Amino acid sequence: MKYKILTLVVLIILCGAFCAGTAYLPEIGDPQSVPNNHISDYYIEHSEEDTASPNIVSGTLADYRGYDTMYETSVMFVSGLVVTLLLAVNQKKDQQKKRKYDVTEKVMGAELLRPVETSKLKGIMNHPFGGIIIDVSARLIVPFSMMYAMYVLAAGEASPGGGFQAGAVLALGMVLGRLMKGEKASFKIPGAVAVLLAGIGAFFYVFTGWLSLFNGGMFLEYGAMPFPISYHHLHEAGIFMIEAGVTLCVMMTIVGIMEALLKREDFEEKD
Repeated sequence: MKYKILTLVVLIILCGAFCAGTAYLPEIGDPQSVPNNHISDYYIEHSEEDTASPNIVSGTLADYRGYDTMYETSVMFVSGLVVTLLLAVNQKKDQQKKRKYDVTEKVMGAELLRPVETSKLKGIMNHPFGGIIIDVSARLIVPFSMMYAMYVLAAGEASPGGGFQAGAVLALGMVLGRLMKGEKASFKIPGAVAVLLAGIGAFFYVFTGWLSLFNGGMFLEYGAMPFPISYHHLHEAGIFMIEAGVTLCVMMTIVGIMEALLKREDFEEKD
């Protein structure tokens, strides 16, 4: 009980500190705020020259604030990892309790406990939903959506879009197939493997920064990467590399969370 009270007190203090901190932020649209004074003007005037990207949004997200985007990707990965671990731990505890207390039998007037034969029980993963309309619609929609996601990734350095959008759309196809086909889905990735791949995606983002760092430049200074191409194409390659890492991280995080939820739901259905 005391730990719950302590947790509640800590949450109240943190929420109060957050609310107090926001009181010192400039109002939205304030013409005297720092971003509206010179930062935004500089980005607009020098974005294409500095980032080699004709799209200001892509240049800002992947270059000017590349650190921030890297941290967003890391938060995405850590969130998926935490959800997967929490669901796995709770499921393991429930399984241990179920094996011990779930089924009783009376033998000669006494109650004896026996483990549940889980192989005879089926849950949501073995009972996917679907039908001819949903199946045909998915077969038409998913291929085009995945092609569009690859286009968004490939053209992310020069047009609206990028890794977060591409990863979400790619994950959509895998989620639909998994929910409709269950264990028979063509693209089925175990939850642990999905989380590992998400971590590799986040690492690939950092690795892109290391390439320029090891070549004498600053972290995420794409123009200093050790590739024998022009400065303009180095920036394009650098943005594409970090977007590829973001795409893999986002896609596999969504898939990993889905697999953890399905596995959890499958166990609860057996109850």
